[in-house]
Parts: sequence; structure tokens; C-alpha cells
Amino acid sequence: MQQELDDLHQQLQDLQDQINNCCQAPEGEGEFRMSEPTLTATATERAMLMQNVPNPFGQATTLGFYLPEASGEAQIKIYGSDGQEIRVYYLAGIGYGKINLSGGSLAAGNYHYSLLINGNVVASKTMLLTK
Repeated sequence: MQQELDDLHQQLQDLQDQINNCCQAPEGEGEFRMSEPTLTATATERAMLMQNVPNPFGQATTLGFYLPEASGEAQIKIYGSDGQEIRVYYLAGIGYGKINLSGGSLAAGNYHYSLLINGNVVASKTMLLTK
């Protein structure tokens, strides 16, 4: 836990340094320059769940996700507005992926979906099905 806090603190400091240096004009010049952004490995070390597209949706939507190398057992679960589990998708592999969800057999309304890693909820989102 302490290592994660230290890593986050370092990321915050790096971002602050980038902000401080991003728009400084070179000495003696009147125009601004942007520094090149740098990506760190920590940006892709955590599992991510993206908002479904389109949202709201009528017939179908796509749920995007990212699984880092050390993800363990991963699932996306879909829940009705009453909290009842409707569907479970078991995810394999690493990297970016997507699930195409058909709304054909579902009733119009709000639905929630969650990304779980080793049984723990990593992220949750809401989507709206219209018919």
C-alpha cells in the first residue's frame, strides 16, 4: 500500500513538473512552446472500464476495457436497475478489448455494468437502453 502511495505521489509530482514547464517561452523569445507529453508505464498498469458507446443505445452498444498483464480472473457483469445480475462475460488475455452487447432481449431502462478482477469490483458504469 505504501509503495502505491509513493508511486502516485511521484506521478503527481511528474505531472506538476510537466504543467510548470509546458508553456514557458524560450528565453529571449516571445512565442510559447509545448513540451512533449511523456507516457509512463503506470498509466497502463491498472485495469480500466470504458463508458459504453453509444449511450444511450437502442439495438446494440460496445463496452470497452483494458486488462494489464497481471490481471488475474476478469469478468464484466451486467446488472438491471434492480441490482439483479443479468449477464456475465469472462475475459481472457491482456490489453484492450471490447464486448458487443445486444439490447434485443433486454427491456428499455437503466443498466449497470462492472469490471471485476479476482472477484473485486474495479470500476462500474451506467448505460441506458431505449427502444
